[in-house]
Amino acid sequence: MFRRLGQKLYNFMLGRNGPDNLFRFCVWASFAVAVVAIFVRNFWVSSALSLIYYALLGYAVFRVLSRNVYKRRAENAKYL
Repeated sequence: MFRRLGQKLYNFMLGRNGPDNLFRFCVWASFAVAVVAIFVRNFWVSSALSLIYYALLGYAVFRVLSRNVYKRRAENAKYL
């Protein structure tokens, strides 16, 4: 069962960018923003931080699943 699931995941990820350094930075930054948002008492600031959290996480997922590998590699090279 798990082999078949692993094979399906492998086939799905073929030709996609996959995780890189910029992806890892976005995930860790979103985690840090989420932790800060937990401790902020102001509703509007907390909501803005949550929006930033979701935007960073969404961008990270977009980068991992992107099929435009050349553009994502160029973005990662700029980041590095």
